Amino acid sequence: MTSAIHLHDQGEAVRAYQGHLNDRLHEHGDQPISADGDCGPQTILQSAYAGWFLGTLDGTVKTVQDGTIPDGVQSIVANPGQRDQGQRDRADARQGKPFLGLIIVTSEWGAAPATEAISRVGKPSKIIFHHTDSHHPELDQTAGDSRAEAIAFAESIQNDHMHRHPPYIDSGHNFLVTRSGHVLEGRHGSVAAIMDGVMVQSAHCVGQNQHPGIEHEHQGGEAMTPAQKEASLLLHEFICRKTGIDPHSIHGHGEFNPTECPGALKAGLAQFRQDLVQRMAK
Repeated sequence: MTSAIHLHDQGEAVRAYQGHLNDRLHEHGDQPISADGDCGPQTILQSAYAGWFLGTLDGTVKTVQDGTIPDGVQSIVANPGQRDQGQRDRADARQGKPFLGLIIVTSEWGAAPATEAISRVGKPSKIIFHHTDSHHPELDQTAGDSRAEAIAFAESIQNDHMHRHPPYIDSGHNFLVTRSGHVLEGRHGSVAAIMDGVMVQSAHCVGQNQHPGIEHEHQGGEAMTPAQKEASLLLHEFICRKTGIDPHSIHGHGEFNPTECPGALKAGLAQFRQDLVQRMAK
């Protein structure tokens, strides 16, 4: 029996699995990962995604997101023809739907309740691209952010927002994308609103708070990691498809307010928009 692969595992078994994973991603119309024999965050992220579109159970997808690729997932990634009928039925049902397993919603990461009711504000027409200008709390002293560290980061941002003067009623942003590709809902109700094609009143960009705001873990001159960019593109694609936002309508925070946000990431926004347009044309 094949052994489970864990985050940060290395070796030829990982490399062979990454080759199979790239075959499935290619067949699905998605970009390959680096088959370097290192099970980094991008391998975990795309394995969860592949497991989902191949029909694994939601609980299994979460196991992968937590950093473990079970032997069963490896098997169906290597040979989708061996899937059972339940897996095939789930895969069929998920065709054309966004991978919501990507998003860790507020109830899942334990967000504090909002201090006031959060209202819906209608159909958005753009997405505001932000950066955090900070990094996640370091809990395990290993490279990248674990799921626990990503959640700790979301908690710290919410705590900061809700203890400002004057305080926000909740996290100001709608989503956070970490360097390892974790995506967390910020303001309560954001995912549910987007599923209905609308937005909640938020607090991330003066004059633009009826539109979704996405924070990206980033500081200084660093570039987005491959896992972070892929997760952000998946999130942007989900939002655009559900709300009808034009993929060209991704704007940096500094286009509307006197701020340097999103820092060095604004230099790559034109290419990011182009990548998003290409994805949505498939």
